[in-house]
Amino acid sequence: MLEHQHALMKLFSSVLRKRAGGDKVANISPTLLDYLTRKELIQIIQKKYGNTLPKDLNLLEMENHQLLQVVGDDLYIISYYTQKWTEEITATKTSLTSAQPMEVDVEITEVKTLKADTSSTKEESAKTQVSKAAKGGLK
Repeated sequence: MLEHQHALMKLFSSVLRKRAGGDKVANISPTLLDYLTRKELIQIIQKKYGNTLPKDLNLLEMENHQLLQVVGDDLYIISYYTQKWTEEITATKTSLTSAQPMEVDVEITEVKTLKADTSSTKEESAKTQVSKAAKGGLK
């Protein structure tokens, strides 16, 4: 999965680099068919048309390379994958966040303990200074 994702990122970066240089990418790279499933192609087309497909498109009868032509622009594919990857990251973070409260509580308890020890040391130091000052030891 990770190799697949890295390969797509490399393809996407080359497309974006060409566009940033002012080049209009005329056709979608047929190499993308090696990475896209038929289901993903159909989902990209549905996203492009807002889930209402034109009546003249019969996706069931189309070959994958024809579906790629219907997509029409690499940016639709990039958009689809960035949204998919973002959702995966969000799901991972959500599951990690729900497992962390105990660790955070322990850290907070330890910090509070340290703060309490530090403040009591400061209080003792202040009392010592006050008693020295009262005795005339501090100037």
